[in-house]
Amino acid sequence: MNNRVLDLSESPARLHAENGLLCVDIPGATRRTFPFSTLAAVVCSHPQVTLTEAVLAELAAARAIFVACDRKHLPAAMLLPLLSHSTQTEKFRLQAEAPLPLRKRLWKNIVSAKISAQSALIHALHGPEPALERLARSVSVSNAAAVESQASRLYWPRLFADSSFRRSDEDDPRNALLNYGYAIVRAVCARALCGAGLHPALPLHHHNRFDPFPLANDLMEPFRPLVDRWAVHWWRNQQCGLTREAKQSALAALTGRFAGGSESRTLFDWAQIAADRLVRCLERSLKKLEIPLLEPSRHETPERGDPEDSE
Repeated sequence: MNNRVLDLSESPARLHAENGLLCVDIPGATRRTFPFSTLAAVVCSHPQVTLTEAVLAELAAARAIFVACDRKHLPAAMLLPLLSHSTQTEKFRLQAEAPLPLRKRLWKNIVSAKISAQSALIHALHGPEPALERLARSVSVSNAAAVESQASRLYWPRLFADSSFRRSDEDDPRNALLNYGYAIVRAVCARALCGAGLHPALPLHHHNRFDPFPLANDLMEPFRPLVDRWAVHWWRNQQCGLTREAKQSALAALTGRFAGGSESRTLFDWAQIAADRLVRCLERSLKKLEIPLLEPSRHETPERGDPEDSE
């Protein structure tokens, strides 16, 4: 199963394809190889990484994603496998023709799931937060944006138990941790949407003209607290920002298994289930987009993988 995320951010590297393998050559180090069939995403944020066209073609054939990041380690572009679904044109049409009331109803479902996940995380970290719990139950089609904003104002000061924390503060190392984790989840969701035959550029809600994949940002909202949980624990234990070790820890946490009800699956699976349900909602065969509340599985130990997956 292709569920490995390879991060290339610490060293110059040359990537090329050979006999079904991604070959990574780093100056002064032994060549490393990865079967394309095991890769879900390659995240590149080092300015001196070069690669061949064959690498991009092989990644697309394996339904993997290539993510190019800017100097702040934020995703600037993604290569997505857009020809991986047999009825893709039909799905694109469903997206393009989805009426506004349907899109608003689906966005309401997403916001409700997101605030429920935020409320559950705050409860697990710090105890009950009744106001946040009430907001999770009060989301409607007409007030989704307002309630999401109210929840945000309650959530962020409580998350790190720091009333001075601001998501807009680029100098706060905690935001670098969050942004890196969100980049991984965004790539996972974009991949799931493509696998379901949807185009990540046709949104339900997000409409930033500088964002090439707004539907991925829509779908990832309920999964953001998974990143937040990891970032809080990392900050508590390490008191440092986005180091190589932090990236390794984030990859290990986000590629582990998560429990949703009686099931334990990877985030790749849960994102694919959500994307498939979104298709059924667009087809009108499903009335509600349900995304279960997820938490790290207590019965599974997340596979840490190769400790050098973060270069």
